[in-house]
Amino acid sequence: MNPHFQLQQMQQAAARALEYTTHLEFTDFVRDPRTQEAVLLNLERLGLSATQLSAEFRDQHPEIKWPQIAVLAQLPRLHFGLQEEIIWDLLQTKLPLWLGQISALEGLDAEGQRQNAES
Repeated sequence: MNPHFQLQQMQQAAARALEYTTHLEFTDFVRDPRTQEAVLLNLERLGLSATQLSAEFRDQHPEIKWPQIAVLAQLPRLHFGLQEEIIWDLLQTKLPLWLGQISALEGLDAEGQRQNAES
């Protein structure tokens, strides 16, 4: 299966979650349940898309913490036990890194190999 669709979905979900919180401070995030829900929805989409990538593709790119991303698919069910600080930390530290790593994979062919710029 071509990974590009899942990678695009992951990029979009991560970018939206970051966009929703770009100009917020932590206290604003905590006071805004709509933003929290929008962020959680996109984190779930990010995790679900990661689970749909083949194991072979994930194995070819061990620099990305696939298990950490995939667990986000369960985040809405786990959220009630999570503190907002954990989600905020994820948004501030891990998500920008993951977005950069996933975006770098866009130059790959259908088999997950780097495309030749001359092709």
